[in-house]
Formats: sequence, C-alpha cells, structure tokens
Amino acid sequence: MLQTGFEKTEEELLQERAEVLRHASCALQDALQRLHEIEKDIEAGCATLKRYTREPVKRDLREEIGEQVRRFNEQREYAQLRYY
Repeated sequence: MLQTGFEKTEEELLQERAEVLRHASCALQDALQRLHEIEKDIEAGCATLKRYTREPVKRDLREEIGEQVRRFNEQREYAQLRYY
C-alpha cells in the first residue's frame, strides 16, 4: 500500500516518539536502580548502628547515614525533575 507524504511523516514522528520514550524509560530505570542501591546502603548502615553501643562509633555511623540520606534525596529530586 502506498503512503502519502503525510502518512509517511506521521509514521516517522511516531517512531521518533517511541525512541524517545524508550530512552527515557532506560534512564528512569537507571535512576531508580541508583536510588535502590543508596537505600540498601542506608538500611545496612542503620542495621550496623543498632549493633554498636560506643557513642563515638555511633556518631560516625549517624554522620555516614546522614550523608547517604542526602545523596538519596538529591538523586530522588534529580529523577523527579528529569523524568516526571
């Protein structure tokens, strides 16, 4: 079946949209994976924190967990702005 110029252009636009959506989907998946990895680090840090009783060690762990939470929030905001 022969396509008109309009039909061909419309098909090309749809193909481009599909490619953009595929790219965005891959990028979003990567961003979510990074969030998941940071979340696992936070959970591991919290579990470690519960095992220690010495305050200097706990203080260092809290600082490390706080840094991980900051990284998580920055990554979440980035993903939200970029992909929402």
